[in-house]
Amino acid sequence: MSLHVEDASNIISESYYGTHTLVVYEDLEKLREFYSYYVKKKD
Repeated sequence: MSLHVEDASNIISESYYGTHTLVVYEDLEKLREFYSYYVKKKD
């Protein structure tokens, strides 16, 4: 399954507590983009 950063972040944020999720990044830039978006959203 290939998702945009925003979509992947939403899916993880909306999952139940204790759910294990595996995220595979295309490259280091995508990891940075996802992490930055996810952390800002959680605040």
